[in-house]
Amino acid sequence: MKKKMLSLTIAASLALTGSSALAAAADQVTTTSAATPTVISAKDTRISLNEQLSVADAVSLIVSKMELSLDKSKGTRKASDYFNQVSDDADYANDFVIAYQNGLELDRDVDPDAVITREYFAKLVADAIATKGEFAYILIYINVEDQDQITESYQDEIQKLLITKVAALDSEDQFRPQESMLRSKAHTMLLMAQRFVNNTEPIESE
Repeated sequence: MKKKMLSLTIAASLALTGSSALAAAADQVTTTSAATPTVISAKDTRISLNEQLSVADAVSLIVSKMELSLDKSKGTRKASDYFNQVSDDADYANDFVIAYQNGLELDRDVDPDAVITREYFAKLVADAIATKGEFAYILIYINVEDQDQITESYQDEIQKLLITKVAALDSEDQFRPQESMLRSKAHTMLLMAQRFVNNTEPIESE
C-alpha cells in the first residue's frame, strides 16, 4: 500500500509537468488569432475572455467542464430548495443544484450575479476535483507572497492546486486571491484540472 501511495503521490505532482510551458499555462491568458479573443462559454455564448466571471458563470463552467451530474438518489430538487437567491427559472438553476449535490461549497445566500474572486473559484475547482476521488499529494509547501490575503479555509485547497499545476502564481509569486476571476483564467484552470483528473489515478480504498 505504501508503494501504491508513493506512486500516486508522484503521479499527482508530475502528471501535468511534461514541459515548463505546460506548467506555466495555468496562469496564462488564452488567445486566438482574432483581434478580440473569444470563447464558447458554458451557455454557448461568445463573450470576451477578459470578462470578469460571475458566480453563476463559474458554477456553470465547473459543472460542465468537470462533468458533474445530478444525484438521482436525492430525487427531484429545485434551486430554491438549496439557495435563497437562485431563481428556479434561471438558465443556470440546474447547475447550482448539481454543484450543491456534488459538495461544492456554496452558501445558501450566495449571490449568483456577484463577481467571483480568484480564491473562491479555485476553491470550487478543488471541490470539483474531489468528486473524482481521493488523490495523494506531495507534502511540500509552495511559498505564496500574498498568502496573508487568502482566506484561511481555502489555503489547503489552493496549495493542492499549485502543487499539481492546476493553478499557478504570477511572476511575483502572488496568487492575487481577492482579484476578480477572468474567463480566460477560469478556462485555463479548468483545462488543467481536467488533465490532472484524467492523468492521475485516485487512491484505492483499503
